[in-house]
Amino acid sequence: CRRVLDTDPERRILVRWSVQSNGERTVQVKIISVDKTGLLAEVTQLFTDAGINIEQAHCVATTPNRAVNTFHVSVKNATQLKGVIKRIQTVSGVLSVKRSHA
Repeated sequence: CRRVLDTDPERRILVRWSVQSNGERTVQVKIISVDKTGLLAEVTQLFTDAGINIEQAHCVATTPNRAVNTFHVSVKNATQLKGVIKRIQTVSGVLSVKRSHA
């Protein structure tokens, strides 16, 4: 936000996501894909292989041959999240994958 720099400097605090943190955080990952058999199983296996727990999943077939898959997952740090997103992007039929803020 460009306006944040206009605020009183006395009221600002520095915030960052530590890559050395031992705590897990819940984040939302949104995947747009082709609606095809086995794709959901392949994606969930990638989360499992990365040691990421799926807390919640919402998967819906939308327009013909498309699906929106939203996962709430527990991650240890940004590196773990970026790694699994990169692997999900290589799955045949995945059109886009990103961390979502809802």
